[in-house]
Amino acid sequence: MKEIIKADKLNIEDNKICCEISCSRGLKKYFSDSFYAKYDRDIENVNRSILQIPAISNIITVAWVTGADVYVKELDKAYLESLDKVKRVMKGMYPEFPFSGNIYVDKIVSNSISGQNQGSMLLFTGGIDSTTSYIRHKNEKPTLVTIWGADIPLSKKDFWNKAKKEILRFADKEGVEANFIETNIFSFMNMNLLSLEYGRYLTTLDWWESVQHGIGLLGLCAPLATVERIGTVYIASSLTHDFHYPLGLDLTTGNNISWANVKVSQDGYELTRQEKIRYAIKNYIRDTGNYPFIRVCNKKKDDKLNCSDCEKCYRAIT
Repeated sequence: MKEIIKADKLNIEDNKICCEISCSRGLKKYFSDSFYAKYDRDIENVNRSILQIPAISNIITVAWVTGADVYVKELDKAYLESLDKVKRVMKGMYPEFPFSGNIYVDKIVSNSISGQNQGSMLLFTGGIDSTTSYIRHKNEKPTLVTIWGADIPLSKKDFWNKAKKEILRFADKEGVEANFIETNIFSFMNMNLLSLEYGRYLTTLDWWESVQHGIGLLGLCAPLATVERIGTVYIASSLTHDFHYPLGLDLTTGNNISWANVKVSQDGYELTRQEKIRYAIKNYIRDTGNYPFIRVCNKKKDDKLNCSDCEKCYRAIT
């Protein structure tokens, strides 16, 4: 019997999207009952076909690897078409998976953001990659977007508040806007089980890193980019051209993902990590006399943004 996933009910209240998910018995182990994403901007008037994107972007990959069909009431036409592109890329990365499922949409909507400017938006953690991408595009004054519930767990509230404060300080110093999204993506999806069951086919054995994080994070940006009338959304590359194995961020290469008339660009793919430090961050320090905010730590201690004692910190220091 064919497995199915339904994005049944979409509710918006206090700038929080809640999407209830129902699925066939064999897939229930991968999801909790509902997904949410909360924004710090008014999203009440965003078309529902775009408001549906955050949930679909964090459902569709499970459907592809299990061969399930996805049913949704409304979806943006450009995003629906981009899913076909992403599916082809992922199929090339992981040919062991069936990719036999389809997505069925009751109402396909062609959106065009009126009055859209040439502004840009950047997914920003304060790490080496996203900081470099900011420096490369600082003349555009990109809006910085940081997501709570991705690399910083919802349980780490004190750490989140500290990181948020530093990002706001950096944004204020640079004269750019900063937006924040809260999501239950890691409790909504059973990443550990997905990694356990499908890890042997994945590059890093980790579902989030090998499959989900590119498409999942970008989908969260769709309502916010619409409200802010953004033309381009940047996501920093963590890989370079000299790495020859697939990761989830590869799904975003070649402008595969889009919605309405918004384009997504993976940034910095041509630079090694050492080049990012040497040419971008070093030049920024030389030109401005300031050190950029950098947060690379994996330990996420509430009292420190960087412990200077874990592998990730050692690597950045070196």
